[in-house]
Amino acid sequence: MVIELYPIELGHNKLDSKTKKLQTTSNNDNNINSIDWSEKLMKLKDFIEKYMIPSSKDNDSTNTESSKVAYLAQHSLIEQLPSLLNDFKFPLFLQTTGDAKVHETEEERISPHIWLGTGNTITPLHFDSYDNFLTQIVGYKYVRLYPQNQISNLYSKKDEGDENNFVKNSKTAQNNISFVDFEDTDFEKYPLLNIANQHYTESILAPGDILFIPSGYFHYVRSLSTSLSLSFYFIKK
Repeated sequence: MVIELYPIELGHNKLDSKTKKLQTTSNNDNNINSIDWSEKLMKLKDFIEKYMIPSSKDNDSTNTESSKVAYLAQHSLIEQLPSLLNDFKFPLFLQTTGDAKVHETEEERISPHIWLGTGNTITPLHFDSYDNFLTQIVGYKYVRLYPQNQISNLYSKKDEGDENNFVKNSKTAQNNISFVDFEDTDFEKYPLLNIANQHYTESILAPGDILFIPSGYFHYVRSLSTSLSLSFYFIKK
């Protein structure tokens, strides 16, 4: 029997955390998630039982501590479990054919990706290479967007190993990340953000809401509750 394992992000993904040293973990299960951020392969059942169920019972999951935060982020779960296509339909304005499950033209295809996580998950400021219709299904999310003309003020960096003591991980490897902690910005260290912050747009997504995020737009996302979202990416062929 093949056991499927899924990449689960553990902890707050705050990449600029020079004042927080990574803690060495022991075999003690209570301490395994005490670092700011890590990624672990887990069975879906374990992820749901250990993190999602407790989060769903939390009346104020906006303040979930880092050790209890877990995220199946931007994952192609539907490709692994195609039967999930029976549980939803693409929004009508995204359909390119009469078949609600076929969304492909000669130029592009629409690829749905899942975001499933506890309250207080944090996706640091970044941009995607594809147009994205972010669709909220369960729970609430805070989203902040910066236009492309602010890129010089957002301290975007490529991953260069351990420069500035940043942790090298799958997020930074995308070369589209700003390492600023937007929850607690140090404006003395990042003064240009005073300019960028005059131009951002923010929104709270509720169940049923869809937000269009154009390719190249920087966006920061924080879950305000236990949350399930779908990103419909337009993938050019």
